Amino acid sequence: MGIKWHALKTAEQKEQERLDSLCAQCRTERDRKMLDVVNWYQRYERETRLGLPHTLSIEQIDQYATALADIPEQAGFPEQVVWPEHPAP
Repeated sequence: MGIKWHALKTAEQKEQERLDSLCAQCRTERDRKMLDVVNWYQRYERETRLGLPHTLSIEQIDQYATALADIPEQAGFPEQVVWPEHPAP
C-alpha cells in the first residue's frame, strides 16, 4: 500500500477549488435572484395590460437585472460580492 500521488493536491489546486466553489455559490444565488426579475417583468406587463399603476418601473427592473448579470465582473468576485438592493416600489 503506497501513497497515491495523484490524490495529493497542491495549495494552488485547493485554492482554485475553493474559488470555483465560491463562484458556483454566487452564481446560484444570482440565478435565484433573477427569478424575482422574471416575476417583476411579468407583473409589469400584467399591470400594463390591465391599466394599473406599475409597482416597479421598467427602468428599476432593468437596472437590477443588469446589476445581477454583472456580479461576476465585480473586482472582488467571488470573495467580496456586493449584491444590488431590491428595487423599492
